[in-house]
Amino acid sequence: MLLAPAVILVGWARVEVGDHTPAQAGAGAVVGIAIAGTIFYCAEVEGKIAVAQRLSWILSQIAR
Repeated sequence: MLLAPAVILVGWARVEVGDHTPAQAGAGAVVGIAIAGTIFYCAEVEGKIAVAQRLSWILSQIAR
């Protein structure tokens, strides 16, 4: 939550310089929130080992 203003500023900056459209910046924020939420959920519910295993699985799915 403390970094939310930084995320908003970076997203706005990427649109302003023309590297991304507003939709791309918004989608990136949504994906980032989903990944962070998954990591925090795993850390709280299943412990640190499960976080590493889940993160490894997520990254392997993205790499496909």
